Amino acid sequence: MPPFLDDDDTPIVPPRSTFLKVVEIAVPPKCLCLHIQRTFFVGKDLVKDGSITLFAKSLSLKCRGGGDVVKYELSAIVEHFGRRSRAGHFIAYKRLKLDDAWLRCSDEMVKEVSWDEVALSKPYLLFYESVNLLK
Repeated sequence: MPPFLDDDDTPIVPPRSTFLKVVEIAVPPKCLCLHIQRTFFVGKDLVKDGSITLFAKSLSLKCRGGGDVVKYELSAIVEHFGRRSRAGHFIAYKRLKLDDAWLRCSDEMVKEVSWDEVALSKPYLLFYESVNLLK
């Protein structure tokens, strides 16, 4: 069953395309925030993309003009629940630095979860913290 449903639970097949976005960074940030585009238009309607998005637990970044490679580790994720982008519920996953455990934080509760659960989330925002920049 497709992950895209309209208000009447009718499957919507999104347009598929492959694209690459390149961003040049002159000075590496301590915290890198990546926004995942999770919406597309069907006619005039903005529809949420419910597909699985693969994301890395760690990243390496080489800044424009050379220099050292900066390593980043995933520290938090924001996920949206709901069919439309204008309504729904947000939750966050936060990595605890002490033992690499993860917390799932919502309005109702905070609970510890495994990396496997985090990896299956459908992120809206990904937050990476540098592990080798001067503090």
